[in-house]
Amino acid sequence: MIVLAWLLMVVNVLIVVISLGISYRRCINTDGFFGLIQKLVMANNIDRAIKLCNYKPKTFVANMIKHLLVHANRVHEIDLCCEEAQMTLKALNPLKDTLGWSGLLVAFFTQLIFLANVTNLFSYKYSWIIFVVTILSNVVSMYIYRKIKHNIDSGLIYIIQLRNLLLARRHMVLKHRQPRMMTAEEVKEWRARMDAFTKEMAETPKTQRAHSVEEEYRRRADDDGVLPEL
Repeated sequence: MIVLAWLLMVVNVLIVVISLGISYRRCINTDGFFGLIQKLVMANNIDRAIKLCNYKPKTFVANMIKHLLVHANRVHEIDLCCEEAQMTLKALNPLKDTLGWSGLLVAFFTQLIFLANVTNLFSYKYSWIIFVVTILSNVVSMYIYRKIKHNIDSGLIYIIQLRNLLLARRHMVLKHRQPRMMTAEEVKEWRARMDAFTKEMAETPKTQRAHSVEEEYRRRADDDGVLPEL
């Protein structure tokens, strides 16, 4: 049973190492990063903003911001890109709600109870090492998870701000949407309809169009700004 205690300690240390790697590679200073993006967009320098995102190709937030920027000139698609970006970030959040924190705390105290039983409450010579390393590993893991969650939560706010900024850049006002989150299925279906609409517009010569692509989209979109089934 003592072997299991040592194994549990090693697993906790490995989790910390992996979490540190994810935090280092996937997280950025969202405040400073978005500040630079905002300045570039307001200066109408979308290409440089995209290049800035390319410097951080593996980070959560930079990838989602880039997803909006590459569609900056397709105004009718910006809102959909915002929904897709938010859906992706929310799925990546390691602690989506209070239940996530509760789960971590329950797992932590369960480990302590297990170690106390296995080592007969410090009767084992090296039990203090196992306890100290396990406690420190769990505390560090919780800190890292909190940092990742904060990074993603900040990204969700900045994505909405970027959407509004890109729309304002083209002097467009977003239609009022219902105050509810779209489901993953709704976003996927909207994307399929958007792709079909884009293909239809691309295949229709400009000389045969009565309206621009953005105007045609507004004519077809429902009261929520969502493209209905074609």
